[in-house]
Amino acid sequence: MNLIFRNLLLFIPVFFCFSCTSYQKKTEGQKAIEAFYQAYFKTLHEPQSVKPQLRLSSSFSELIVKNRSICKAKAGSDVCGWDSRHGDDYLNAQEIDADLTFENSEFKSSEPKPHWIRIEFNVFPSAKTNKSNYKRVIEYMMIREEMNLVVDDIIIDGQSFRKIFSDEIEHYNK
Repeated sequence: MNLIFRNLLLFIPVFFCFSCTSYQKKTEGQKAIEAFYQAYFKTLHEPQSVKPQLRLSSSFSELIVKNRSICKAKAGSDVCGWDSRHGDDYLNAQEIDADLTFENSEFKSSEPKPHWIRIEFNVFPSAKTNKSNYKRVIEYMMIREEMNLVVDDIIIDGQSFRKIFSDEIEHYNK
């Protein structure tokens, strides 16, 4: 009896160790989004630096180009199109902590559904109060295109960029 109990005690930590490591493995999509944000965060405090680009699907890229074109031609001073929302689309913020880095942002990623990457981070990690006000959640819908996993939509605050851009195009084409 003692031998069985001892073997069981040895097995449990080994089992949990294997469970934890397999649980923590990042998917291809998570790795791609995290790599983008690691590079992106490095450019935040260097205005002249070249910002990294997300790999976008061809249809999402075409939609952005079409949206930019129609916004430029017809929107006037209205808020319309990519980069027009008075803030950073990849951080969903107008202001950020002066010392914000990838490492202190509490960056987390998950994949709740296949190819649906959810990221969370804090844009003001030095804030001592109201930390929840600075938490950001952004979701990336990814598809496989020409053997690569690419972003096909970005969802912030429950709003699809693909839908926003399509609605703007429809609005200005009336």
